[in-house]
Amino acid sequence: MESTDVVKALSRPEAYPDHPAEVSMQQTHISWLFFTRDFVYKVKKPVNFGFLDFTSLEARRRFCEEEARLNRRLAPDVYLGVRDITAADGEIRLGGPGNIIDYALQMRRLPESRMLPALLAAREVTSDTMYRVAALLAAFHAKAESGPAIDHDGTVGVILGNWEENFTQACPYLDWPLAREASDEICRRVLAFCRTRASLLDRRIAAGRIRDGHGDLRAEHICLTDPIVIFDCIEFNHRLRYGDVAADLAFLAMDLEERGFPDLAQTLVRAYGEYAEDAELPSVLDFYKCYRAFVRAKVACFRLDNPTVPAGEKRQAARAAARYLELAASYATRLRRPWLLLCCGLMGSGKSVLAGALAQRVALHVLSSDVIRKELAGVQPTTPTHMKYGEGLYAPECIETTYRDMFQKAESLLAGGHSVVLDASFIRQHHRLQARQLAERVGAEFCIVECWCPEEELRRRLEARVAQGGSVSDGRWELLDQQRRAFEPLFEVPPAHHLKVDTTQASDLVVEAVLCQLAERSESPLKSGRVAVQ
Repeated sequence: MESTDVVKALSRPEAYPDHPAEVSMQQTHISWLFFTRDFVYKVKKPVNFGFLDFTSLEARRRFCEEEARLNRRLAPDVYLGVRDITAADGEIRLGGPGNIIDYALQMRRLPESRMLPALLAAREVTSDTMYRVAALLAAFHAKAESGPAIDHDGTVGVILGNWEENFTQACPYLDWPLAREASDEICRRVLAFCRTRASLLDRRIAAGRIRDGHGDLRAEHICLTDPIVIFDCIEFNHRLRYGDVAADLAFLAMDLEERGFPDLAQTLVRAYGEYAEDAELPSVLDFYKCYRAFVRAKVACFRLDNPTVPAGEKRQAARAAARYLELAASYATRLRRPWLLLCCGLMGSGKSVLAGALAQRVALHVLSSDVIRKELAGVQPTTPTHMKYGEGLYAPECIETTYRDMFQKAESLLAGGHSVVLDASFIRQHHRLQARQLAERVGAEFCIVECWCPEEELRRRLEARVAQGGSVSDGRWELLDQQRRAFEPLFEVPPAHHLKVDTTQASDLVVEAVLCQLAERSESPLKSGRVAVQ
């Protein structure tokens, strides 16, 4: 029996036991869906795309049963069961006597007016709606199955394998409708992310963030009834369903942005992060948004090869594929490595002021050796110590403890994808080398910004600081010569990782100059203005 015979038969009300008044049909690249007033019947197409294989009758039955089982997690009252499609005396029917020629998954029909896309189009979706969806997803993920086998699909190797499959399957559509240059750039940035952020992805596994999730969490699979229903998860390949919870969330966030609702996407992500207590979520979200957008581009391309899809729908699919690839490329440009910047120099050289100004301009966490030193000693940051050079809190063993604690804090932030600026003198070469090794270890961009100003300006600043009080720094004019003699020149730092700035200029000009030079010296899209280093 040909598939076209099944489609033709199930398009007639007579094929159903309840004899509905009318039947309508829609199709995806892997299924036909038949709609009656009360029910939806899904019939799997006998296709093999590599990531799924429905070519055998047994496989279609098995995956219908699996789809019902999995989707009952979030839609328990919607998935009613698997129904036989039979043939007898030349008649094809749903149920009844005869030979089983295929299977249909029966679902209760949900109200079209409450589907998320319809409510988005009517501008009836609020921030409260996103919080409700986020709460449901966070609770679902918390209870979803986990374990070593599922964790395996969250490893870098499997993630790269998924990407490789995507790129391979997209190859026939490069140049049209997919732009080859954009696809190549996405590939380059994705590979760089996996290479440099492997420790972050490993930490997601250790934190229990890899779950048996939904796998296809788009707006059209959410119905805002009471309770909210989420349906149509991936059943045909656990590799596409097992993964980071961020991959599930990223699909819906990407879909909202593609539909023109970035504010709702931001609210969804923020709410989910709160409910799930997932502080590292922003560090991986763009990576998974890129993945989801690329998948949508690829899937749209598949419709171009389907002879049953009308020409008008194929034109729409080609436009959608190009649009999704462009969206994936926009996410790829944000897959940048975090920065580790060192603002170093003599006391009074302006390193703390510059570090603070950079942090205000772009997304940087400031770690100050002056603050950390006093925290470790149990001293209030602005309490002056008036110690001699190299003694007390500034004795060699205390300095080593301070730098060690500062590096530990920096590594934790960098590993989470956050950029960091270290505000310290860094007069010793071995401390600068330790910082550089830290950046290499976590895959961060690295640069030392050496602050400088003339002798008379150093004296003016240091004397003014002491007179005004309230500074976390204990730097004083009478200590400067000793620090200068101890300062080891930055001979070990290659020019590509070393900037020297005159801090007598206006602060905003210095910041602008630093950001411009950093942007020129790295692959990261670090620019002046409001673009974050992250």
